[in-house]
Amino acid sequence: MRVRARIFGGFLAVAVCLLSAQGTPVRAEETIGEQIRDMGPMDRVGYLSGLIKEGKVDPLIHFHLGNAYYALEQPDSAIAHFHRATTLDPGYSKAWVNLGIVYDGRGQHGAARQAYNSAIDANPKDVLAYCHLGHNRFSQGDVPEAIKLYMTALEIDPNSAQAHYNLGLAFAESRVFAEAILEWRKVIELDPDGDLGRVAGENLELIETYLKLEQ
Repeated sequence: MRVRARIFGGFLAVAVCLLSAQGTPVRAEETIGEQIRDMGPMDRVGYLSGLIKEGKVDPLIHFHLGNAYYALEQPDSAIAHFHRATTLDPGYSKAWVNLGIVYDGRGQHGAARQAYNSAIDANPKDVLAYCHLGHNRFSQGDVPEAIKLYMTALEIDPNSAQAHYNLGLAFAESRVFAEAILEWRKVIELDPDGDLGRVAGENLELIETYLKLEQ
């Protein structure tokens, strides 16, 4: 049932690899996000670097710089700026999550786990942090721990399509197919027009075909 290079257990794995777009609670400097919204990554780097040269010190600037460098496939620079953001504001959970994402992408899974746990320490209700930490554990073969983390995410937000999707993937890997089907149907309900809903539908077709063949 292998259908794509990036799969787990024969099913499509939509990795939680989108960087967090939101920052810490709204401040006056949040207008930075509005000013760079329509800029490409290179223009963002130029604009934000200019703010730093002007002497502005704000974790949000480094957060957006980290995102821009990540988009430019420059992970070292992305890591440096996410670290700077979290140094300036240790409670900046989204910056911690994004730091973990970059580390995971480099195969530095231990460092990624530390970052996700720091995000959870900063904000115990950060659903994305639990989803990423769960995916980290899942990718390393610790499926039971991944299931626990996804369930924690769903306790916080029962309508998290990403958590439902990942939980379905973990159930499928554990061959608990009935539960996987329920989770992916929930994803389709929550995200009917999005990538998660589409891929959940493809996985449902795979699992139904597999179960028929098994019978």
